[in-house]
Amino acid sequence: MKTNTTLPAGDFRADADLMMLQSSTLPTPPAAAPAEADELVRPDLVARRDGVRGDLQGALDRGEISEEQLQRFLERIEARLLAEQAG
Repeated sequence: MKTNTTLPAGDFRADADLMMLQSSTLPTPPAAAPAEADELVRPDLVARRDGVRGDLQGALDRGEISEEQLQRFLERIEARLLAEQAG
């Protein structure tokens, strides 16, 4: 047996405006501290980055990688460690 659904009467634009107003008044979560968002502060992650940097510098000195590759690798490891720090 088929049933019909009846939508409530009303001004849907007003309802949408009300929903927008309600969502705009919701509190926003606090942002991460700038130091934690921009740089590594956890000692274990800083040590890992420094270890990778030392290994990459050694590879550069031996001619195994270029300066450009070293910079790219450092940027990638830094981004991953920052993501890990953020949680």
